[in-house]
Amino acid sequence: MRTQVGITLGLCACCLLFCALGYWQTTRSAEKRVMEEALEASLMSAPTPWSADSTPFSRVSVRGSYDASQMFYVDNRVYRGQPGVQVIQAFESTSGRRLLVDRGWMSFPDRQSQPPPPPSPADEVEIIGLLLPDFGVGFSLESRRLDPRESLRPLRIQQLDLKFIGELADTESQYQLRLRNAEPGALTTQPFALPMGSERHLAYAVQWFGLALAAIIIWLFLVRRHLSRRSKSDG
Repeated sequence: MRTQVGITLGLCACCLLFCALGYWQTTRSAEKRVMEEALEASLMSAPTPWSADSTPFSRVSVRGSYDASQMFYVDNRVYRGQPGVQVIQAFESTSGRRLLVDRGWMSFPDRQSQPPPPPSPADEVEIIGLLLPDFGVGFSLESRRLDPRESLRPLRIQQLDLKFIGELADTESQYQLRLRNAEPGALTTQPFALPMGSERHLAYAVQWFGLALAAIIIWLFLVRRHLSRRSKSDG
């Protein structure tokens, strides 16, 4: 009897957990859908001047100059099967405000040497790009943050950590400006996609709800088997 109660409680706990995870994934799917709609709308709209009121996923324009002394390589970026780096550089607007600019991908075939920094426009330019928020830093094998005084410049890091880079470059680290093709200073650029789209979250939700259903089916099977054995013993 105790075993049956324990199994029932365990399956109920699993079912509730799976349902909660499924609901969380559906919520995340709805949030990502709102982001995707905002992104689609911004890509179709005219750029607006970058300001403190600029919102994430909006197309903005900013006039200023690149800071050649503050360039960073985000390592392990593969494009069309070729190894490379993502080039992030500080940009100072004519108003004196600074932000990070994602210039795009650059080939880096020789992993034993530091690639030379790509040239950046020396004059004042106007650039247009997509204003992106900080998506956070995932798992990293780095045991500590790199000390720029111990490393070659441009500083090479394993993951895009906007907060860390922003502190070093003295920029507004919560945002980055992702350049479009043919913009001044742009390298090999790629269309932006959210780290995980709404459809992926929805697929995870279906999986979690499916596991909850499986737990219910297992419980019903065990109940039916118990009742069958009980009826045979009574007979």
